[in-house]
Amino acid sequence: MKILISTGGTGGHIYPALIIGKYLKENDIDIFYTIGKREREIEILKESNEKFINLPIGAPSDKLFYFQIFISLFKSFSIIKKEKPDKVFAFGSYVSFPILFITRLLKIPYYLHEQNSIPGKVIKTFSKKAEKVFISFYESKNYLNSNNIVMSGMPVREKIGKIDKGEAFKRFNLKDNKITFLLFGGSGGSKFLLDLVKEFEDEFFKLNLQGIIIKGNVKINQEFKFDTVILDYINDIEYAYGASDFVISRGGSSTIWEIIYSKKPAIVIPIKNSEHQNKNCELIKNYKIGVIFKEDDKDNFPKILNEFMKNLDEYKKNFTEFPFPDTKSIILKEILYDRKK
Repeated sequence: MKILISTGGTGGHIYPALIIGKYLKENDIDIFYTIGKREREIEILKESNEKFINLPIGAPSDKLFYFQIFISLFKSFSIIKKEKPDKVFAFGSYVSFPILFITRLLKIPYYLHEQNSIPGKVIKTFSKKAEKVFISFYESKNYLNSNNIVMSGMPVREKIGKIDKGEAFKRFNLKDNKITFLLFGGSGGSKFLLDLVKEFEDEFFKLNLQGIIIKGNVKINQEFKFDTVILDYINDIEYAYGASDFVISRGGSSTIWEIIYSKKPAIVIPIKNSEHQNKNCELIKNYKIGVIFKEDDKDNFPKILNEFMKNLDEYKKNFTEFPFPDTKSIILKEILYDRKK
């Protein structure tokens, strides 16, 4: 069997696709990927050593974005005719639209995976005729027109939550007499998070904290008063989780599930006016494994941080109550069962 995996846009769509692709390859399924043309997408696929084909789609902010989508319909047709996939597995994002449009036109069976609690337009558009729609949050089913919804959870890298802390400390040359936090804002970084930590750096210093800061493409002009390891990007983020006692992050779906599987309490700060990030973050709050902090409440951050630190051990204990789904087995079972039909 040959499966085309369509993904792209951001790491939040690409990394889960690569993880699922790895699962499928381990079961003798031939895999190749289609992505967009953004530099970070190409970097991630090249680092993975997987076969991929670019569609000429950049960012939605590009002036010719809709023309790029139109042209990509023709390229998608060409790719599918040449590669002849038996099935297509799409991971949302606007980059998947041309592939899914042609896939449905040619009546090729397809699967979808939605990472966020509130599905995006592409997943909503194509959900009705999908063989299966895998979702990461139970709430997603309320937004989808499909009778084939499967609650699978989010695929995360296998080493997340399995790295020895001592080994991780050596990786970053950290001090073992300090509490360590990991801060990152998704694949593009977050200026708000970095500015927040800089503004209240005295509080971090008083609490004897040290930080692993993954800044993405955000510029940092000054050093912090407390000990930090600052990185642009990190491919083995499982080591950053392994070294950390807690996380400060945005509310992207991949981030939320990595926090959960790493069993690290978190202060999650959804992007202002991002409905799906606000909904994603509720999973952290509902299971009492961290807190949601809103951008508009910035002046209260020192109070929230201190309260969070007092309750850190309690948050850690609450992970024992979380119903961890066996995402790999759930998705493989569905795909492999359909292969036998």
